Amino acid sequence: MLTGYLKEEGCDKAYKAFLSESPHLTEYAHLLKRGSEYPTSVNGKTLKEMVHFYGQLNSKGNFIHNCFIPLIISRLKKKEESKLQMC
Repeated sequence: MLTGYLKEEGCDKAYKAFLSESPHLTEYAHLLKRGSEYPTSVNGKTLKEMVHFYGQLNSKGNFIHNCFIPLIISRLKKKEESKLQMC
């Protein structure tokens, strides 16, 4: 995703440096030399789009914290209660 962002923003020097310096991108760099490349998005979303989406969620009253965390805690409590009832 970061390579896609650097390329999308026209940061050619940073893009090339990142490809050559990261040991995790060796295979990707070899593919580029052969004229192929992996998609630089995840589920069709670029890094920029994901950061923007996260910002929107976070600005809406900390959506994740206010909605999902209590739901997870509630489910964990129910699971523990059901285990105690089995004993």
